[in-house]
Amino acid sequence: MVQEPRQIFDNLYWVGNNSRNSWVIKTSAGLIVVDTLFHYSVEPEIVDGIKKLGMDPQDDQICPHQPWPWRP
Repeated sequence: MVQEPRQIFDNLYWVGNNSRNSWVIKTSAGLIVVDTLFHYSVEPEIVDGIKKLGMDPQDDQICPHQPWPWRP
């Protein structure tokens, strides 16, 4: 079940669900998404979570640990 994304502190954000999660770091150069999960969870968990936080997923710059193609 997808959970509400949240700001952890400063520029670090959490997006995900009960069993999987990703971290989003907001920088002046764009977003860094740490661990892009699986292809079936990118849209509902990462992209939608970033949008709910008021950020644009197109601002991503770096995606460490990228098991599946990431392009919101």
